[in-house]
Amino acid sequence: MIFQGNVSDNWIRFKQRLTLYMEAINLDSKPDKRKIAVLLTVAGPEATDVFNTSSFKDGEWDNFAAVIRKFDQYLKVNETYERYVFRTLLQHEGETIEQYVTDLKHNDKTCNYGILDESLIWDQIVSGTLNHKVKEKILFNDDLDLEKLYPFAKPAKSRNARYRQ
Repeated sequence: MIFQGNVSDNWIRFKQRLTLYMEAINLDSKPDKRKIAVLLTVAGPEATDVFNTSSFKDGEWDNFAAVIRKFDQYLKVNETYERYVFRTLLQHEGETIEQYVTDLKHNDKTCNYGILDESLIWDQIVSGTLNHKVKEKILFNDDLDLEKLYPFAKPAKSRNARYRQ
């Protein structure tokens, strides 16, 4: 577990990898204390510090689900920050529209936009793409979807910054 940068995103990714690892070694049916030991060993010293300084109700410290909830609370997503990152995400020079859309979709996951997800991704493509053909196609075609957009979209050219300042 990496406790630098976007820690909440790192936690989400770490938790997914941990779940896959525990499934791969058939740890699902093992006692919670063993699962917690694996979690803390694999996550590293900072995670052990979080565990050691967390307050647990009686019996929670050896309950895997309760320990995961503590980490979820401690490493929760800062929605305002995540939305800022999403709204300032611009296409790189040389980056394909597919790569840019993948970045947007990844960043969108922590924004909690709900039913507006797809619509806001489209808005961000319009404002963040460097490809004027892409902008024009989206702005003037109501029936457009990503599959129809990809074939004519070339890698972006000439942009100095990835994020707006």
